[in-house]
Amino acid sequence: MIAAGTLYAFSLFGNQLAAQLDLTQKETAFVGACGNVGVYLSGPLIGTLVDLYPSHIPHFLVFGGGLIFLGYSLVALAFEHYISTPHFLILALYFLIIGLGSSSLYHVSLATNYRNWPQEYRSIAVGITVSCFGLSALVFTGLSAFFTFESRLNVFQYLLFCGIVGISVNSILCFFLKRHEPLPEEEPLLQDDPMAGSYIFSDDASDESSEDFSVTVSHYSETRPVGIPLEEISFSTAKEAYMIAFMIFVVAGGGLMYINNVGAVVLALTEGGPEDAHVHALQKLNVGILSLSSFLGRAGMGFLIDWTYSVFKTPYPLWGFVSCLLMLIGFMLSLLVSSVDELLIVSFVIGVSFGCIWTICPVLVGKFFGQRQFARNWGWMTAVPAFGSQFFSLLFGAVQTVL
Repeated sequence: MIAAGTLYAFSLFGNQLAAQLDLTQKETAFVGACGNVGVYLSGPLIGTLVDLYPSHIPHFLVFGGGLIFLGYSLVALAFEHYISTPHFLILALYFLIIGLGSSSLYHVSLATNYRNWPQEYRSIAVGITVSCFGLSALVFTGLSAFFTFESRLNVFQYLLFCGIVGISVNSILCFFLKRHEPLPEEEPLLQDDPMAGSYIFSDDASDESSEDFSVTVSHYSETRPVGIPLEEISFSTAKEAYMIAFMIFVVAGGGLMYINNVGAVVLALTEGGPEDAHVHALQKLNVGILSLSSFLGRAGMGFLIDWTYSVFKTPYPLWGFVSCLLMLIGFMLSLLVSSVDELLIVSFVIGVSFGCIWTICPVLVGKFFGQRQFARNWGWMTAVPAFGSQFFSLLFGAVQTVL
């Protein structure tokens, strides 16, 4: 997971990439967002393949690592003009390839851990797994110190390093990632009610099964068309699926926009240029805070979900609302920022919100729609940030160009 999240460090070298290849801010924002498009828009395909071919998990890891190596190598060669300077759309394609590789690593790791752990620990398992994805930027930001000479990052060497780590780490770890025997299948919380044309929570479960979130099948589900699995019906039409998608669009889309462009915000708040050592240090600090706060949000949310439900029976969707509220607070604070010091607070709040949403939403998908097709269902949800990040990134680029 740590090797899969290298795109979160885009702000670390984004401005130098733009200066070297003569990109506008709008083009730079588009290129960075295309990496996210690769990660998230490929989710339905990767998730479906993970569900269909669980025995090929090691192959997915090597495939993902290979794509990351290929993408970063092409960007590095273009940066140093070893290959002809590409149009910004070709550069965006390189980052799209990196995103596809990251998506493969992400879905394999998450789906495997989700199914390997019993139900009472799944929120924690999800939180810890996705927190490593969020921690990636902090790890690779720290490793960038080995490629910084006279306070200036050697982007060419750093990009090659990211690619080599992607393929080497996953080629080794593919021998250790295992999927254990499947746990007993659990009914999803949502049951279809064809008479009412909607979906209901089954209420005939015992107290013990309610505590375990094991829900019995209501008599309505017996009338669904023969041969059509319950999960396929409920996921495509249930309002809960659209509720989760909306939260991801706003919180994850807005968070990805901020992550990709925080370097430009730092540059706008300072008097130095992209090559200035002080500016680079401030960009590095903000990327590190975003990564650390995202890690805390992801890991902390996993523990918080399971603990509050076991003690207070707190509804799971409530934590989605909390994540949205934190993101709103973060963007409201950003309107008041007048210095880089104040921006650090914004980065922390947005990072926590961004991390929380990536724990609560896969948990909600699993709870509402079951584990049998979890990777596919969650894969469709991860496609949503591709549109959200592009929407908010284009909006940011347009505003930045005007100002």
